[in-house]
Amino acid sequence: MDAALKDEKRFAALDLEFHVTLAEASENFLIVDLVAMIRGQLEKALSRVLLLPNARPLSLKEHVSVVNAIKRRDPEAGAGGNAKATSTPLSGVIITRRKRTRRRHRNQAS
Repeated sequence: MDAALKDEKRFAALDLEFHVTLAEASENFLIVDLVAMIRGQLEKALSRVLLLPNARPLSLKEHVSVVNAIKRRDPEAGAGGNAKATSTPLSGVIITRRKRTRRRHRNQAS
């Protein structure tokens, strides 16, 4: 993913592949099936999110921390990377943008 930081489409493809690979590695067929079912939506969301300023470097940092937790065989740190998803820098940017968009839509509807 590091080599694809400047290539939005390649980075998004690798990001999606990362999530699919994690699901498969879990050997939890429910998770594998769920990821397969939402793959198209995940792909659309990633392509939009990764256009945000600094999204790719922040995403890479978050992915690296999950990989490092897996390498250390530290399930709490690995799960913490996901459980804390709403407190990561990238997620903070996404949440802020969503709030602005909702406000804008409410104001236009008024």
